[in-house]
Amino acid sequence: MNGVSSLSLSSGSRIRRVQTGVVSNYAALVTLGLTALLVGFGLYEGWLL
Repeated sequence: MNGVSSLSLSSGSRIRRVQTGVVSNYAALVTLGLTALLVGFGLYEGWLL
């Protein structure tokens, strides 16, 4: 059980650093994530070979 609690605390501290409150940062992360998904899907389906 101590491992679960330490994992929860460490992941919470990492997420806290990412949450800046600046909307442009969130928009950039969403754009980066969507681009990564599209590239990954394109490679998987053979569109980007």
